[in-house]
Amino acid sequence: MAAGTPLPDDGRPGDDLRARGRALAADASRRPDFPTDAVEGARAAAAALGVPTADADIRAAVAAVEEHAPVDPEPPLDAHRRQAAYAKRVVNRLVRFSNHHLAAQISGLGWSVAWLGRVTAERIEALEAEVTDLRARLARLESDSDAEPAP
Repeated sequence: MAAGTPLPDDGRPGDDLRARGRALAADASRRPDFPTDAVEGARAAAAALGVPTADADIRAAVAAVEEHAPVDPEPPLDAHRRQAAYAKRVVNRLVRFSNHHLAAQISGLGWSVAWLGRVTAERIEALEAEVTDLRARLARLESDSDAEPAP
């Protein structure tokens, strides 16, 4: 679903809350002090992070998984205050092993899912080619049976 596209009201729980939120957002966007540029920038950034559209193929989905599969185990340690930066470095040293271990496992899962996606895409493409071939053979057989005189 594209950014800014409203969710459909299809009787799901929370539809009334979504409708109320849309109305409040529409009212706020009409105010003269509404930060339109900031909101549009946030919507563009969110759209860039969003999932592919429904018409995207499986290989695009696999590429997205491969892009996000590696997990960086190193957190950002910078801070505006010296004490906060020091505290971050101390905590990072204490949990480094766990962070690296967990990041390696999550990255491995991501790469496995990407591999599964590639294998699945190849299998689907092979089946689609086979179905196309079978349809062509069926059409030939039907045309041959129509051309033969009835006994």
